[in-house]
Amino acid sequence: MATDKSVQKFTETQNKINRLMELDKVTPNDYKDFKKDELKQLDFEIQDRMNNLQGEEKENFLVKIDAMLSVDTKNQLWEQNHFNIMWAISVLTEESRNFPPVNLIAQKLNLSRTTVHKHIKAFKEHSSYKAQQESIEMMADKIVWQMYRLANNGDVKAGRLFLEVAGKIGKPKQQTNNTQNNYIQINGMVFNDEKLKTLKPEQLKSIETILLTANHEQPLFEDADIIQKKEV
Repeated sequence: MATDKSVQKFTETQNKINRLMELDKVTPNDYKDFKKDELKQLDFEIQDRMNNLQGEEKENFLVKIDAMLSVDTKNQLWEQNHFNIMWAISVLTEESRNFPPVNLIAQKLNLSRTTVHKHIKAFKEHSSYKAQQESIEMMADKIVWQMYRLANNGDVKAGRLFLEVAGKIGKPKQQTNNTQNNYIQINGMVFNDEKLKTLKPEQLKSIETILLTANHEQPLFEDADIIQKKEV
């Protein structure tokens, strides 16, 4: 007899849960009269559906019960989506050698395009992401102090890095390959380094005479255009 009552009670609770799940959107007011054991059964039902539903069906279910989910549960779901989306992007990028579009990421994860798009667009604003960034900053501080320890033990490179991070010295300027092209232009004729190397000694002597004369007197030629230019 007791077993029959237990079965009847379970059935009644299940009927209440089924009616609840038929709603388009569940609010706390919809299950406020559930007793403690009924809430446990409701929680079991929710977990079971979340484990068995996939794709858009699961997403629609999560939208339906959003008001029922705790902050911790929502953060766990977000972190799971974040990890999966990063994994899909990594795999698809490796396969195609290109950043994958949203629809391919969604197909890979059996998620809706809307869910993936919303996550990528707004993930930096989520509290879980901000918590991750704070953890990264903590680890960065640890690395800085490791550099200090190495520097204190005589590691010159670590010491320079530490001082750069601390803002005590500037970063070394990047070396650039400066090329200098010298040339002489006389009456529209250009003589660069390569051209000068091909001239005979007497020809070079003539050009030298012209330049020396131009430095002290009027040009030898009426329209002489003598220029020495450097390009970097």
